[in-house]
Amino acid sequence: MAKLIPGKIRTEGIALYEAGKIEILKVKDQMIYS
Repeated sequence: MAKLIPGKIRTEGIALYEAGKIEILKVKDQMIYS
């Protein structure tokens, strides 16, 4: 699945994940429910 994600978005996702699992979950929730 990661291979289907553009490099820039994947890099940002990794940065958010490193910042904390809660942050990446917030981003996913916003993308799904917005």
